[in-house]
Amino acid sequence: MSQARRQLCPLVGDQCQQKAAAACGAQPPRRRQQLIDSQIIPLKINACEPIHLQVHQRRREPLIIRDRLGCSSQVGDDAVAPLQSNPFAGRVVARADFASLHGIISVCPSRVGKQNILVIPHLESQFQQKIIPMKVEFYGHVRQYRNIQKEIDANLQQVLLSGQYVMGPMLKRFEEELARYHGMKYAVGVGNGTDAIWLTLMALGIGPGDEIITHPNTFFATAEAIWIAGATPVFVDCDSRTKCIDPAKIEAAITPKTRAIVPVHLYGQCADMLAIKKIAAKHKLRLIEDNAQGIGAHGDGFKVGELSDAATISFIIQKNLGCFGDGGALVTNNAEIDARVRKLRNHGSNARNVHSYGFNSRLDDLHAGVLSAKLKHIDAWNDLRRKWAARYSAGLKGCRNLDLPVELIGYRHVFHLFVVETKKPGQREPLLKFLNDGGIDAKTHYSIAIHQQAGYPWGKGGRIAGPLTNAEHNAACCISLPMFPELTAEEVDYVIAKVQEWDGSQG
Repeated sequence: MSQARRQLCPLVGDQCQQKAAAACGAQPPRRRQQLIDSQIIPLKINACEPIHLQVHQRRREPLIIRDRLGCSSQVGDDAVAPLQSNPFAGRVVARADFASLHGIISVCPSRVGKQNILVIPHLESQFQQKIIPMKVEFYGHVRQYRNIQKEIDANLQQVLLSGQYVMGPMLKRFEEELARYHGMKYAVGVGNGTDAIWLTLMALGIGPGDEIITHPNTFFATAEAIWIAGATPVFVDCDSRTKCIDPAKIEAAITPKTRAIVPVHLYGQCADMLAIKKIAAKHKLRLIEDNAQGIGAHGDGFKVGELSDAATISFIIQKNLGCFGDGGALVTNNAEIDARVRKLRNHGSNARNVHSYGFNSRLDDLHAGVLSAKLKHIDAWNDLRRKWAARYSAGLKGCRNLDLPVELIGYRHVFHLFVVETKKPGQREPLLKFLNDGGIDAKTHYSIAIHQQAGYPWGKGGRIAGPLTNAEHNAACCISLPMFPELTAEEVDYVIAKVQEWDGSQG
């Protein structure tokens, strides 16, 4: 047996490891520090041929091999696993000893929490590979598709074989499912989430000369839809805790021109709709919820859309419920809004060859088929998002330079994004670079508030009601960590470890 083969055997000085070493022809090693339970050992394979990994374990827990797409397989005691993926990440559960490992590999990271990965010096000295960071993507689109591929493909096949691709039976089916999910009477599929807001405003007769109250630290489309309708957005500040619009700031912004309020359920956190509803009712204002990011969220005793004239939804791929492109919808209990939007989305037509004023903004049946397959999983996916959010929060609660997301009592946050906030504006970019350099695809969202955009207000006017201190602070300090249902505990823990490392370097 080659010297290289022998060098890979002795890792942990216990009886099991000694047997493994003896089986390989190596001398029993001196006793060394044991690997802790549930050790994370991410691996990257640089070889083209399969790697064979033999594992001897002291406990009857499986070795989990997980590839970069999240697919996993289990290996029992004293088994040989052919590892084909390139790259893959392996998680060794319980104390494990490598009896043989062939191939050119890199092991990373060198430190996760307080772990002592004894295998690293052997592999580095043999293969002369540098330790590389774990790669953690921001979205898990492909993982999600793989998990429910049969369901999605079956719906797509049904649409394709029906020959009805626009305004067909699959769209009708999905609209009924979406309305039922929200506990609403009606749902109307449209081209995207921006159109959903704009067409709802049009259906309510809102246009030039009207003012719409919203807040500026969200995606540009919210204000964009108001401008397209010909109305004027009026920006008020957000709540420093929830990042949603601050109800205490709304009433001071109301003028005789005010027609509606458009709160945004930002990051998946439901806005304080009870307080906002009282203000809208007092001043006889329309209420439209921008629920692009919060499908499945609810407040204390109410569901999204329940307290408003309508709630709009975006189905672009990165949303909690996303199709394979652009899509949107609105849900409402108002029959008049439903009927008007159905005409507006289809060139002003509700009968063949009969048209009035309208547009082309339809959700096609292929997208509806994808969404129908996904909708039945949305609550379970949101539960996973909440699980990872809780893990992030527990791991990062000791960070002195960060503020973490909050969830109001009785509310259900669905964490479209997991957003942390640096204490100081100058810390955000160094943290982002540190995480990106470490292989973590962290991002910034809405880092330029709408009223600070170069294109604002496109010559159409706009109004700022009071200082926007919190919104501007959010824009300068917020950073989004990877968040999607198909994350793994290893990935979340690695992100936590890197954020902790950065926080510790700040003094």
